Amino acid sequence: MQAVRDRQQELTDQKNYREFVQSQERKQLMHEETMQCRWIGTFNISGQRMCLQHFLSTKEIDIKNQLEAQIQNEEIQKTVTQQSVATMIEKWIEGFKFNQPSKIFLDSNYDDHDLLCII
Repeated sequence: MQAVRDRQQELTDQKNYREFVQSQERKQLMHEETMQCRWIGTFNISGQRMCLQHFLSTKEIDIKNQLEAQIQNEEIQKTVTQQSVATMIEKWIEGFKFNQPSKIFLDSNYDDHDLLCII
């Protein structure tokens, strides 16, 4: 009977150890994911909106010129569609890397409100 109890204890210990290791791996993944989403800028914490705003500010003159050309030309104004505007915006943001959280956020009950606001 002692051998059976020892074996049961050994199996329980193995199970607990596996769960502990999985928990630590998950915490590490969450930490890495959190840092990736928070540290979007070089040395500061900034949201994607701010990064996108900065990215677009480097193209400000081109964007304004394109918009001015469309506003001043009545023929172009008549042909503007939602799709044409979407295409224009896609060209403006071409090259910008949107930092999206991985599937790990969908698979868990992650409760870091600051991080969720940044994302």
